[in-house]
Amino acid sequence: MWIMTPDGFFSVVKPSPGDIYFKAYGQEGDLVVRARASEDLDNLRRRLCPELSATVATPNRDYGWRAFVAPEALARTMARIVLTLDWDNFKDEVKHRQGPQRAATYGKVWSALLEIQYPRAGHWYDDEEPLFGDPIPVDGDPDALPLVVADTPAWTPQSRRGGRKGKRGK
Repeated sequence: MWIMTPDGFFSVVKPSPGDIYFKAYGQEGDLVVRARASEDLDNLRRRLCPELSATVATPNRDYGWRAFVAPEALARTMARIVLTLDWDNFKDEVKHRQGPQRAATYGKVWSALLEIQYPRAGHWYDDEEPLFGDPIPVDGDPDALPLVVADTPAWTPQSRRGGRKGKRGK
């Protein structure tokens, strides 16, 4: 499971049989919390998960650092993440806590995952036309929070031709 927070990026897995790092540092039943930056594990331990083990360097693995934690402790940590969420823009909060480079990296992940929502769409931005249509009421209720839907259900760059013109605001 991938977890992206303003404090770090983590990959959580069950230890594989024969994992030498788990055998040396983990405890029976622990999960492995992997990171690309040791600081991410330090942030997680300091801010939200004091039960997280010491960080273990794993330079010859796809994730350079690992730590171990009981599933129950990680579940409490996930609850803390949700209960302490106080930002309205995730990438801006990442920039605030970790700087513009990390925010730019997370932005690339965001952009890559947009392909799930708009398969084969290419770039989500366009200087001439907005990607999204006008807000529409939920279930016809004008007092409900509006939804913003794509101009067509099967969005393609060609399907946007003839849509309304205008620049995208921030």
